[in-house]
Amino acid sequence: MSDVPFQTEIAISVPSAERLHSTINLSPTGDIRLITGRDKLITQMLRALVSKSVFTDGVINSTSDSLRNIRALVVNTFRKFRSNQINYVQESDPDLTGFAIYRKAAGSDDSYAKVSGNGVTNKFTDTGLENGKTYSYATTRVFKNIFETQFVDTTDITPSSFTKNLTIVSKSAACFISGNGQVEIYVDFRKRFKASELLNKILEVQVIQDSVEPRKYAVQVKIEDVRGSLVSVSSVRRARLT
Repeated sequence: MSDVPFQTEIAISVPSAERLHSTINLSPTGDIRLITGRDKLITQMLRALVSKSVFTDGVINSTSDSLRNIRALVVNTFRKFRSNQINYVQESDPDLTGFAIYRKAAGSDDSYAKVSGNGVTNKFTDTGLENGKTYSYATTRVFKNIFETQFVDTTDITPSSFTKNLTIVSKSAACFISGNGQVEIYVDFRKRFKASELLNKILEVQVIQDSVEPRKYAVQVKIEDVRGSLVSVSSVRRARLT
């Protein structure tokens, strides 16, 4: 089996104008950019930081100590971010080879037949199917390329040539998407992080109020990844008058 690729991240652009959402960062030719390593960590942290649920008008327009409130929000946001990363890594199992996909005609007494190998780690496309016919799918986890679990997920889905009839079924460990003569299955394989993609310590959080526009704040954060390398993250957000 080939090495499992590290999970990549879509690059985003954080707008400088107020009240705008972050957007996908495209290359000069209009292609979606994927990033890994340090840039991936920064992108994920910025996405967490500029969330609408973190900074609200009430917080920044508050008559209390806004600088202290914003700093507390930033620290709590990144602590939760780090906790989520830890949980994600701990759920990884180094013995997990991948998933196996099985299929049979829905409603039949036939046994499931394996249509994939044992090492599905991201996506498997089952082709050559009959449109309008419903198929039953099942997935198993495979460990060390030898040991296989009982069925983890089962579902029925129908391929179709009509876009309006296409369906998406999300289960606990896999997502099934019907298509024209095919079904795509995405499995929830816990892919590895690079050391440069994991937040280790929050070293410093600075919140600076703009000297001209008091409703505008700059947040500068210095963190350490698990390699011990320093990473700086910054974001600007302005409040609207209430």
